[in-house]
Amino acid sequence: MESPSTNVDDHLHCEQCYRDGYCSYELCPLVECQEHCGASLHACKVDDHFVICQEVRVPCLNQAYGCPTWTKRGMQRKHLLTCPANVVVCAVDWNRRVINPSAKKTIKRIAKGFDSCALRPTDEDDLDVCLTLLDQREVIDSYTLPRALRKKLTDFFNPGHPVLPVERAKVAESKKSAVMAEEFVDSSDEENREKERLLKKKKSHFAYCYQCRIDPSSQHLHTLGNMNFQEQDENHNAKKFASSVLPEFYRKRQLYLNITSEFMSANMQKVDQQLSLRTDQAIYTFKCCLPMRREEFSRHYSEYHNDIIQSLDRHSTIRCPLFEFGCEFKYDRLKPKDGRVRFNPFLDSCTYLPQYSKAHNEFEEGRCHILDLPPIMLLDILMRLDGASLSCFSATCKYLRTFTQQELRQHGIVQIKWLKTYNERQEPKWIEAGLEWSFSKCHARIGPWTVTSSGPLSNHLQKCEFYDKVIYGDKVAMFGPETDRALSERPVAQYTDIKRAYNGMKLL
Repeated sequence: MESPSTNVDDHLHCEQCYRDGYCSYELCPLVECQEHCGASLHACKVDDHFVICQEVRVPCLNQAYGCPTWTKRGMQRKHLLTCPANVVVCAVDWNRRVINPSAKKTIKRIAKGFDSCALRPTDEDDLDVCLTLLDQREVIDSYTLPRALRKKLTDFFNPGHPVLPVERAKVAESKKSAVMAEEFVDSSDEENREKERLLKKKKSHFAYCYQCRIDPSSQHLHTLGNMNFQEQDENHNAKKFASSVLPEFYRKRQLYLNITSEFMSANMQKVDQQLSLRTDQAIYTFKCCLPMRREEFSRHYSEYHNDIIQSLDRHSTIRCPLFEFGCEFKYDRLKPKDGRVRFNPFLDSCTYLPQYSKAHNEFEEGRCHILDLPPIMLLDILMRLDGASLSCFSATCKYLRTFTQQELRQHGIVQIKWLKTYNERQEPKWIEAGLEWSFSKCHARIGPWTVTSSGPLSNHLQKCEFYDKVIYGDKVAMFGPETDRALSERPVAQYTDIKRAYNGMKLL
């Protein structure tokens, strides 16, 4: 192709020429697009055409965020649906309460190293217990932060405690400082000392004066020795001690948070006095904060949060109403038809485990190990796995990890890794430390769900050892014979009174 003329006057015709097939102008002839998009234009417009040509290969719009893909300009819209750098973070939140004030103090003591508890679940089928232990671990990690920093991380909607989970870097830094310190003070003891100081300041020698309690600002003679209020305080302390005992179900599993999660509006202020009749129950807010591809978000929300998490306490797992006393009965009322949902401790998330029929497993003779499969077959298997399965698959051995790295562009996500540094004035700043590739924790699409009847629960309640039946021996008469006679005569008397009133109105 000859280069177009450099004389500006020779291209005055080209500015207003829109002929696509044939043009007799010879100083700047028509040429076809080199990318075979089908366009014919003057040679001087080729560079401008490449800016909008749909067949030109261009980098992804998220190249600055780590996507290495080059696609045709016309395919960019389709690529953004599966782009590894098009990452969204789930912002679904839920709430949990502590069992009692003593449980909250125990959590703080565990965070400071005075006590210990089990942070890992034992039974992967107890989804409610596993998820509660996971949230409890986040609460324990948050209490390793200094009290001033926790208050700084709170907001208007969560004034009592920051939204969990907090940044891992802050938790690691606080744990390191706690280990290096020779001694540290438990925040629970610090709060108790502050409360005792304020209570001591308010109280005086006439703390049990009746008139002071009614109107403290009035001038009166104080009444001493009012034992009623002393007895009330003693009863209050007894009730407070009774409420500090953990139920048997929570004590066995070392749980200090309620297994029933609550779902409140994100724009609602989480204040304990407004959300519960008991003002001594602390409430914590948790966020999912799970990074994933944009194409996986709809499936993650509908199946993980809506079908599994939100229906866990109401429809999915049904426990005995007396489970707090130690009853271990439970059954799955809502479960997948071809598989089961279990808790994966490696991913700290619930995953779907499909179960195939018996015909798929009858290959005892000539069974082949997965490491003995040819590479082309391994790659074909990896193409059919979801992000959660690929993440677990890559952690088995180095040989299989090399194969999963080839699927990062197709099924993985990429994020910028930030590093905190300090300048000459010791002011913190963040710089890019590179790109971090990983697989998301989203599981595959779950098939149809099956719902079982409530018959197992009814049969269990008839023989539950924790259910104390109240059986009355002798029958007790609710009404005597005189009362029965009065009730039988009452309608007739009422009818007579109404008839007399009606006759009186007629006479008027």
